[in-house]
Amino acid sequence: MCENQLVNSAEIFTLIELLTFFGKISVLGYFSCIQYPAINFSDTPGPSSILQQQDLAVKGRAVTLECRVLDLGHPLSTMFEWHKGGVLLNETGPLLHLKPVTVSTQGNYSCAAVNDIGPGPPSYYTLSAVGLCSEPFQFTISVCLSCP
Repeated sequence: MCENQLVNSAEIFTLIELLTFFGKISVLGYFSCIQYPAINFSDTPGPSSILQQQDLAVKGRAVTLECRVLDLGHPLSTMFEWHKGGVLLNETGPLLHLKPVTVSTQGNYSCAAVNDIGPGPPSYYTLSAVGLCSEPFQFTISVCLSCP
Protein backbone atom coordinates (compact mmCIF):
# COMPACT_ATOMS: atom_id res chain seq x y z
CA MET A 1 0.00 0.00 0.00
CA CYS A 2 1.30 3.46 -0.86
CA GLU A 3 -0.21 5.79 1.68
CA ASN A 4 1.17 9.30 2.03
CA GLN A 5 3.40 8.98 -1.04
CA LEU A 6 3.82 12.08 -3.20
CA VAL A 7 4.38 11.19 -6.84
CA ASN A 8 3.49 14.55 -8.33
CA SER A 9 2.99 17.22 -5.68
CA ALA A 10 1.22 19.65 -8.08
CA GLU A 11 -1.50 17.05 -8.84
CA ILE A 12 -1.92 16.17 -5.15
CA PHE A 13 -2.35 19.82 -4.15
CA THR A 14 -4.84 20.37 -7.01
CA LEU A 15 -6.86 17.35 -5.82
CA ILE A 16 -6.81 18.61 -2.23
CA GLU A 17 -7.95 22.05 -3.38
CA LEU A 18 -10.85 20.48 -5.34
CA LEU A 19 -11.88 18.35 -2.38
CA THR A 20 -11.79 21.39 -0.14
CA PHE A 21 -13.75 23.55 -2.59
CA PHE A 22 -16.48 21.05 -3.50
CA GLY A 23 -16.53 19.28 -0.16
CA LYS A 24 -16.72 15.85 -1.78
CA ILE A 25 -15.56 14.27 -5.02
CA SER A 26 -15.94 10.78 -6.49
CA VAL A 27 -13.25 9.42 -8.77
CA LEU A 28 -13.72 6.21 -10.77
CA GLY A 29 -10.97 4.39 -12.62
CA TYR A 30 -7.87 2.29 -12.26
CA PHE A 31 -5.03 3.62 -10.15
CA SER A 32 -1.54 2.39 -9.49
CA CYS A 33 0.98 3.36 -6.92
CA ILE A 34 4.75 3.51 -7.10
CA GLN A 35 6.59 3.48 -3.82
CA TYR A 36 9.66 5.69 -3.68
CA PRO A 37 12.21 5.83 -0.88
CA ALA A 38 11.70 8.71 1.54
CA ILE A 39 13.45 11.88 0.45
CA ASN A 40 15.19 13.89 3.14
CA PHE A 41 14.94 17.61 2.45
CA SER A 42 16.95 18.55 5.52
CA ASP A 43 20.35 20.08 4.98
CA THR A 44 22.88 22.14 6.89
CA PRO A 45 23.55 25.73 5.75
CA GLY A 46 26.01 26.40 2.95
CA PRO A 47 29.47 27.93 3.24
CA SER A 48 29.87 31.32 4.86
CA SER A 49 32.14 34.28 4.21
CA ILE A 50 33.29 37.04 6.57
CA LEU A 51 33.32 40.68 5.52
CA GLN A 52 34.94 43.47 7.54
CA GLN A 53 32.58 46.44 7.22
CA GLN A 54 35.22 49.13 7.77
CA ASP A 55 38.17 49.64 5.44
CA LEU A 56 40.63 49.52 8.36
CA ALA A 57 40.49 48.14 11.87
CA VAL A 58 41.95 51.00 13.89
CA LYS A 59 43.06 50.48 17.48
CA GLY A 60 40.73 52.30 19.85
CA ARG A 61 37.83 52.38 17.37
CA ALA A 62 34.98 49.97 16.63
CA VAL A 63 34.97 47.39 13.84
CA THR A 64 32.18 45.07 12.68
CA LEU A 65 32.57 41.66 11.06
CA GLU A 66 29.65 40.30 9.03
CA CYS A 67 28.97 36.60 8.44
CA ARG A 68 27.34 36.11 5.02
CA VAL A 69 25.67 32.89 3.90
CA LEU A 70 23.85 32.42 0.58
CA ASP A 71 22.29 29.02 1.39
CA LEU A 72 20.63 29.05 4.83
CA GLY A 73 19.88 25.29 4.61
CA HIS A 74 16.64 23.50 5.41
CA PRO A 75 15.24 24.18 7.86
CA LEU A 76 16.48 27.76 7.55
CA SER A 77 19.29 28.73 9.90
CA THR A 78 18.25 31.00 12.74
CA MET A 79 21.62 31.67 14.34
CA PHE A 80 25.35 31.92 13.76
CA GLU A 81 28.38 30.63 15.63
CA TRP A 82 31.36 32.96 16.03
CA HIS A 83 34.75 31.72 17.27
CA LYS A 84 37.95 33.58 18.07
CA GLY A 85 41.03 31.42 18.17
CA GLY A 86 38.82 28.32 18.39
CA VAL A 87 36.85 29.63 21.41
CA LEU A 88 33.06 30.02 21.00
CA LEU A 89 31.97 33.65 21.41
CA ASN A 90 28.72 34.82 23.02
CA GLU A 91 27.25 36.18 19.75
CA THR A 92 24.60 34.37 17.69
CA GLY A 93 23.74 37.02 15.09
CA PRO A 94 25.31 37.63 11.68
CA LEU A 95 27.17 40.74 12.92
CA LEU A 96 30.07 40.71 15.38
CA HIS A 97 30.71 44.18 16.86
CA LEU A 98 34.19 44.64 18.31
CA LYS A 99 34.67 47.86 20.26
CA PRO A 100 37.13 49.19 20.93
CA VAL A 101 39.73 47.32 18.92
CA THR A 102 42.77 46.49 21.06
CA VAL A 103 45.83 44.30 20.71
CA SER A 104 43.87 41.40 22.24
CA THR A 105 40.99 41.92 19.75
CA GLN A 106 43.32 41.04 16.88
CA GLY A 107 43.39 37.41 15.86
CA ASN A 108 41.69 34.62 13.92
CA TYR A 109 37.88 34.63 13.73
CA SER A 110 35.47 32.14 12.19
CA CYS A 111 31.72 32.06 11.63
CA ALA A 112 29.14 29.55 10.43
CA ALA A 113 25.37 29.57 10.05
CA VAL A 114 23.56 26.98 12.20
CA ASN A 115 20.16 25.31 11.76
CA ASP A 116 18.43 22.39 13.51
CA ILE A 117 20.55 19.91 11.53
CA GLY A 118 23.88 21.51 12.52
CA PRO A 119 26.42 24.14 11.48
CA GLY A 120 27.43 24.80 7.90
CA PRO A 121 31.06 25.05 6.76
CA PRO A 122 32.80 27.93 8.57
CA SER A 123 34.84 30.71 7.03
CA TYR A 124 37.96 32.21 8.58
CA TYR A 125 39.21 35.77 8.88
CA THR A 126 42.32 37.28 10.44
CA LEU A 127 41.69 40.67 12.04
CA SER A 128 44.72 42.96 12.09
CA ALA A 129 44.52 46.47 13.53
CA VAL A 130 46.58 49.55 12.79
CA GLY A 131 47.42 52.35 15.18
CA LEU A 132 47.08 56.01 14.32
CA CYS A 133 49.15 58.80 15.78
CA SER A 134 47.10 61.09 17.98
CA GLU A 135 49.40 64.07 17.30
CA PRO A 136 51.74 64.80 14.43
CA PHE A 137 55.40 64.13 15.05
CA GLN A 138 57.56 67.18 15.70
CA PHE A 139 61.30 67.07 15.91
CA THR A 140 64.17 69.54 16.00
CA ILE A 141 67.57 69.19 14.42
CA SER A 142 70.44 71.10 15.85
CA VAL A 143 73.13 72.05 13.40
CA CYS A 144 76.42 73.59 14.38
CA LEU A 145 78.31 75.48 11.72
CA SER A 146 81.78 76.77 12.17
CA CYS A 147 83.96 78.84 9.90
CA PRO A 148 87.78 78.39 9.71
